[in-house]
Amino acid sequence: MNKIEKTRGFEAPSSLLKPIENFLKESIQQKKIQSIPIDIKKFIQDIEQVQSNSTRIFSPERAIKLRGIFIAFFAINDIVPSKEMTELLNGFRSIKTLGDAAVYFSDAYDKIYLMLDKYPFREFSEAKLYFVDQEARNTLVKMNKELNSLISKETEKRKLKFSKIVNFLNPENVSNRYSVTYKSKYQYISKEKSLKHYLPAHFQITLNKIEKEYRELFEAHTFSEKKKQQLKVKKEQEIQKVKDEYKYITTEMEEGNELDVKILSYEHSSLYPEIKYSETLVLDDGLKHKTKYAHLRSEVVNVLWYKPSQLKESNTVADILQNYNHAFGDVYYLEKQ
Repeated sequence: MNKIEKTRGFEAPSSLLKPIENFLKESIQQKKIQSIPIDIKKFIQDIEQVQSNSTRIFSPERAIKLRGIFIAFFAINDIVPSKEMTELLNGFRSIKTLGDAAVYFSDAYDKIYLMLDKYPFREFSEAKLYFVDQEARNTLVKMNKELNSLISKETEKRKLKFSKIVNFLNPENVSNRYSVTYKSKYQYISKEKSLKHYLPAHFQITLNKIEKEYRELFEAHTFSEKKKQQLKVKKEQEIQKVKDEYKYITTEMEEGNELDVKILSYEHSSLYPEIKYSETLVLDDGLKHKTKYAHLRSEVVNVLWYKPSQLKESNTVADILQNYNHAFGDVYYLEKQ
């Protein structure tokens, strides 16, 4: 049994973590998952460093955060946790020092994702959009209120947000119409304060990318010593060029010289799903439809309180979503009477 201490959190041995490392890497590769939460990337990197017959201690704060992130990640990507993974998640849940809000936050993941199993959904890239009725809407609103009532500390307000469990798009008003399109996402930064904040990160990301490219190159091919040395020299030259450019830019900015710096990731832009949906507002003078836009998130499930307009034809979207059984992906079926 893994050791649980009141002040230290959860202590996991390498015999538990190494199978988990293999399980996560294999699942990500088999499912061809591109969008991996940064906390899961850090977790994998962390346990890669764990030596045999050693342990890794997870603080209560990190444990509760990781538990939720993993539950969401597995649900979104249809991954069944391994025996070791389940043991770790249960260990995270049983830490003694968790407050009432943190325990409720952790349990909410299980309840919400279990509840959503019976509702239809659609997948857009790596984002999942569920369509729920008023019963599920009421449950989600109630859970959000209960979680907020348990939160008393400033750190809890920041870390235990309901939006980190589920992206509930329209808790106040039902929607009867929606569409999803793909938008191009890239970063553009021009303000000096923001540049000073983001520039070091972009510098480090570039260095890490160069290191990774050459490391994978050496792992995939067997080079002669001469060729290997030539590649190492080339790598160092690329790294030095980046360092020189970074030093020049930061020095010019610090000295207040006229250097027009921009960060633009347009050449590496990616597509993300954006939903357009209408909300039905009940007003004194009747119903009003309001159109809204939102980014569908990939790190948690997205939920739309949805009651489609009644349509005449039996094979419409409304009929399928309401009455058919969801098989998998975009496939639905209805057993004939």
